[in-house]
Order: sequence, then C-alpha cells, then structure tokens
Amino acid sequence: MKIYKPKWSPHYYMVFRKGGRTIRRSLRTSDYETAQTVAFRLLAELHHFQPIKKIPIEQAIETYLEFSFRTKALTSYERDRSILKNFFRFCQKEGVQMLNEITLPILEKYKSIRLSQIQKRTINREIDTLRVFLKTLKLWGALRKNPAEELRKFVIPYEAPRALTPEEVLALLKNADEQLQIFLKAFILTGMRKQELFRLTWEQVDLENDIIYLSGRQTKTRRYR
Repeated sequence: MKIYKPKWSPHYYMVFRKGGRTIRRSLRTSDYETAQTVAFRLLAELHHFQPIKKIPIEQAIETYLEFSFRTKALTSYERDRSILKNFFRFCQKEGVQMLNEITLPILEKYKSIRLSQIQKRTINREIDTLRVFLKTLKLWGALRKNPAEELRKFVIPYEAPRALTPEEVLALLKNADEQLQIFLKAFILTGMRKQELFRLTWEQVDLENDIIYLSGRQTKTRRYR
C-alpha cells in the first residue's frame, strides 16, 4: 500500500493491490496522519475484515502491527509487537483462536498469569496496548465491543524518581568494565533512552561539534532531538 498526494489534488490518495488489480482511492483529507488512519481502516475492511465476522486473532494482530509500524515511532511499534505476540501465545495455550472469543474473563486471566511473571507497572503498559489494539479493531468493524474497556489496571502509588548522587555515579563507573563505562557515560551525559543509544549509528554523531542527532523515528515522542 502507498499513500501519496497528487499535484492536482489537495487530498491524499492510497494505492493498493487486490485480486491482481491496482486500486486507487481518495482519502478525502489533506492531513497526512488522518490519511494514514483512514487508509488502514479501509485496508482492513477491504483486505481482511468484513464487518463482524469471525477473524483469527493472528490475522488481526498482523494487520494491526502493520498499522502500528506505519503510524508510530519505532520503539512504540516494537513494544506493540512484543506485547501482542506474547498475548497471542497465551491465547494459543488457552485455545482462544478467534477475535470475538477474547472476553473480559480471558483478559483477566492473562493479567493474573502475567502478575507472576512481571511487575504491575509493566502489566499496566500491556493493558494499555491491548485496549488500543481492541479499540482499533472495533473502529475497523471487526468487533462489536471492546472487551478491554472494563479491564482495570493496577493502582500503583506514585514515587518521585531518585537521581544518583555524584558518589554513586563514580562508584558505578569504577565497578564497570571499559566497554560498559562508555555506555554508562553516554546515558549520564546525554539523558538518552536505552533503545536510542543502542540504535545509534556513526552517521548520527558529529564528533567535531560534540552533537548527537536523533530522528523522530527513533524517539518516543517522535520529535527530532
């Protein structure tokens, strides 16, 4: 699928293949983000989903992840992929195969099992992802109701973050090997997120001016830094 704006039109168009034919359709908007949302909704309807029919969970996840990849920052897409793939494995073990078989009790059971594996704060992030996933499928006409709407998150008391003291920073560096020290110094001096640093390439580093460039695709906020 391709989204583009012709020179002769104020609106974006989408082009995709179906049944060996190339189809072009106006998205009736001049806003690119809105065009992406409309395009993937149409793609879901035309290629994958007919309103309220039995849809395999695996197929729904694949379609949503394609949407996530094209509309979200890379780190957000990868988080979606990790959480939904893990949820799919759970569904397989429970014998839940179709999208309409995902119910609130199924989600509560998933939440309970995850409680023995990860922290509550991480489970809350997974619940947020499942809510958006199922809400989007409802908007696409694949579900009558979002079963995650009533799924409650864990209440976690807010604690102000604690910064390391200068003494703790020195102790940390002193007990790290030479390679780890490089990473730690980069974290401390730049405030970069872990994945931002791990994906850094030499093309983004200006040694002459002591500047690191991060594209909007790499950052959580999708803003260039």
